[in-house]
Amino acid sequence: MKTKISQKDAVRVLEECENLAREGLRTLIIAQKILTLNEYKEWEKEFKKVSLCIENREEKEREVIDKLEVNMDALGVTGVEDKLQENVADTIESLRDAGIKVWILTGDKVETAECIAISTKLKSREEDYFEMINLPKDQILGKLDEFAKANTKIMPSDRSKVLVIDGSTLNIVLSEFRKEFIESACLAPSVVCCRVAPTQKAQIVEALKEFTDKRICSIGDGGNDVGMIQSAHIGMELKAKKESKLHWLQIFQYQDLILYPD
Repeated sequence: MKTKISQKDAVRVLEECENLAREGLRTLIIAQKILTLNEYKEWEKEFKKVSLCIENREEKEREVIDKLEVNMDALGVTGVEDKLQENVADTIESLRDAGIKVWILTGDKVETAECIAISTKLKSREEDYFEMINLPKDQILGKLDEFAKANTKIMPSDRSKVLVIDGSTLNIVLSEFRKEFIESACLAPSVVCCRVAPTQKAQIVEALKEFTDKRICSIGDGGNDVGMIQSAHIGMELKAKKESKLHWLQIFQYQDLILYPD
């Protein structure tokens, strides 16, 4: 979004987003662009043209929309609390105590994901975060090695590290360093993958199945999680109010197991 709003608004708006994200809120930037009638007609003509394309229609439509969504005026920022269901933190803590590793795969910002990890007790007070954010290819193996060493305790006082990795770094990792990533990440008490695309969620599950002998259970509550759920040994879909019955019927055809609470 920072590339879509005007530079005069960018610094202030992004700072507000960061502040809200640090409180664990999901953020949304509201912006507008005022067009003249002629400008709109020119854009509409181009959009209608690409909407008739047979090949790569969605990509071409997105390109035309992106041409319009530049230098917009920011109107405000919203922060929405994504409340936890009852007993989530206690449940995750119990799973960790039982020796089950829990990973979060989310599209949220880094700051939001880290706050959620704390509130759900995915990260304990005795653990620190180890961040791999926006790393170039030539730094990734070194960081993975550093992380692996950090989670090999030499002294009892050494603090374990929870791995935090973002979508842009995962793009490189999943295409170039899948085995190294899984071997290092599995040393962590837990892992937080943020800014993750739906396809990346499924790729992470596939990599865990390929390079470990563990049984993988994927749990999701929306359409973005379907690929991840289908890729796991056990797929569990939590019924969310936002999902339609048709969506559920479609998923049920493919899943080994769906958790469908009343």
